[in-house]
This record gives sequence, structure tokens and C-alpha cells, in this order.
Amino acid sequence: MIEQRANVILLCEDRRHRTFFHRMKAKHFKHLRIFDIPLPDGKKSGEQYVRNQYPLQVESIRNKSCKYFLVTIIDADTDSVEQHYRELDQELVKAGQKKRGDSDPIVIFIPKRNIETWIKCLSEEAEVSEEEDYKRKVQGDDLSKAVELFYSLSLLAEEKRPPYCPDSLTRAFPEMERLRNK
Repeated sequence: MIEQRANVILLCEDRRHRTFFHRMKAKHFKHLRIFDIPLPDGKKSGEQYVRNQYPLQVESIRNKSCKYFLVTIIDADTDSVEQHYRELDQELVKAGQKKRGDSDPIVIFIPKRNIETWIKCLSEEAEVSEEEDYKRKVQGDDLSKAVELFYSLSLLAEEKRPPYCPDSLTRAFPEMERLRNK
């Protein structure tokens, strides 16, 4: 169980990622205190920024004597989710660190295309294409419903989850388990 004094370092590409996690924290992880890594300015690639910051933040949490978690959110865009997991591991190796292990307090969410894919799927409880860009097709109200359903679905056994969940979303549920059980 997460200790009352636990801290979370949140590393993400953009405001929508940040808001997604903060809403989940407000509803289901009230005891957590979040330190937000500053977002990249509008001139830089958010994805590249997260990859550059990732090894620095991993090193930081691995060197802390107190309990810290790193939550990383990075869109897969048109690449595969698996490719982004590999790239994050490669960034650690390039920095002279070990790849993320099962015992590392690191949670990684990688929505395929973008976080709006998950929001669209969850807010409508319907199948979506992970190739389509939903950035301009979700509303602010959709986020609250999406966060609530995301958390609820993460508690279900895999075989009880609805079939409309896209692969990248299904891959996020074990990451939630890491967060809940640390």
C-alpha cells in the first residue's frame, strides 16, 4: 500500500496529461503529494522533452532515501507503444543506468496516438481507432468521466474489462496496479 507520506514526481508532455493524472489523484489517491516537472515550452517537442528528462528523474528517485514514485506520461503518436517503452529504457542505458525493473517505483502511461484517444474511448464507452487523432474531438467534461472509468476498469480482472478498450489502454492497467501496490 502507498504510504501516507509518499510523493509522486509527474513527468508528462502537456497539460492534458497533467490534468488527467491530477484528477485521478484528487479522486482516488488523495494522500499523494505531486511534484510536477515543468512542462516543455510550446517550441519544443513534448515527447523529446519527456525522453530527455526521464533518465534524470529516474536517477533522482533511485537515489532518494524516502519513498518517491515517478509517473511518466508520453504519447505514442504514430509509433508503437512498445517502441516508446524501448526508447525510455534506451535513454536509461545511455545515461549509464539500469532499465526499469519490476521493483522500480516507476509508472509509465503511453496512450497510442494521444491521451485524447483514451478520453474519447472512456467517456463514450465505445471502441476507437488508435490511428485517428481525437485531440479536437474531446471536451473538458469528457475528462472527468474518462478518469473515473479508467480507474474503475483498472481494478477489474483482465477478462472482465470491456472489449472496446484499445491496446494501449489495456497496457496501462498493470501500470495502475504498480501505483496502487507500491
